[in-house]
Amino acid sequence: PISATAGIRCARTQAMFNIGIENRWLKHNPFAKLGPRNDTNPDNELYIPWNDVTAILDRCTCPRFKLFVALTRLCAIRAPSDVLPLRWEQFDRGLGLFRVGSQKKNAQRDIPIFEELVPFLDDAWDSAPKGEPLIFYDLQITRAALMGRMEVLCRKIGIPLWKRPLNNLRGSGERDMCRALPYDEYAAIIDHTPETAAKHYNRFAKELRSRAEGRTIVQPNL
Repeated sequence: PISATAGIRCARTQAMFNIGIENRWLKHNPFAKLGPRNDTNPDNELYIPWNDVTAILDRCTCPRFKLFVALTRLCAIRAPSDVLPLRWEQFDRGLGLFRVGSQKKNAQRDIPIFEELVPFLDDAWDSAPKGEPLIFYDLQITRAALMGRMEVLCRKIGIPLWKRPLNNLRGSGERDMCRALPYDEYAAIIDHTPETAAKHYNRFAKELRSRAEGRTIVQPNL
């Protein structure tokens, strides 16, 4: 199988050539016979324990940045695209849910307000200007700037910044949900297609079973 990054790019190229064939602009797709692609790269995957995240956030003085990281890690929300647009009106403390839009899929889903999230939510609310609808009104900055801030916090406690931090924070949240929730609840929260959700859930469940048995498994090429 080809690598994850190359596979994604080849799949996009295949799709473009297929459009050309469907519209009779082309006769053949030179990418049609490529072998199976690997959607994940195990070398880039890292589980980040919640305790490690809180150790870093303890050194942070910005309530909104702390909430940004907590939402990404605890709720496995795609960041920054689906986190930064959040508004206070999307949170229903009575129901214990908040509604998240997906810029990738143009859809909405409800996510539980997990107990660990509440202190970060309260701090951000208490420090917000009265009448401000946006939660992250002062964090409308680039992904690189957000990661620069995260790297500074990591340096303060003497650890290197994680590889692909936003992706691995979200992936760690997914793994915790896999451990705690049945598949149908997991799939309703995670912003994946049904096929991808099932594939991730089965892979995470296999990892957890292997660890429980005291064995380390090699990540499969999916």
